Amino acid sequence: MTDTVAEMNQVMAEADCLVDEQQVHAAIGNLADALTDRLKDSNPLLFCVMNGGLILTGQLLTQLKFPVQAEYLHATRYRQETTGGILEWKLRPEADMQDRTIVIVDDILDEGTTLCAIADYCRAHGAKEVLTAVLVDKQHDRKAQPG
Repeated sequence: MTDTVAEMNQVMAEADCLVDEQQVHAAIGNLADALTDRLKDSNPLLFCVMNGGLILTGQLLTQLKFPVQAEYLHATRYRQETTGGILEWKLRPEADMQDRTIVIVDDILDEGTTLCAIADYCRAHGAKEVLTAVLVDKQHDRKAQPG
């Protein structure tokens, strides 16, 4: 076993469970219900932020009770590091955003710099409104846009 794999296995073995699987599924269900209530008549465009938003998007899409156009994009500030740098587009969205409601789905909202940059990009390309949906919102005072 390589050192990296051994290190990852050790981290997983020593990790504390903060939220159990049932709580995660309930949170995704609540998010799907809220999105359905808000967007059922708006023909939204949903962007999955790769790679973090992949599993959440997959689980969310099965619970949305309205038609939605799902696409993906890939933007990162991290590259292979654990702290952020300049936003790097690995794959820009190509779907027509003009006068559309956009939903950006990602796993974790940390500081929000990446999500803010993606939202700004969508607005600059004609989005009527941009919403974000995340599974985990880290609570701290380093947010790009507090609130």
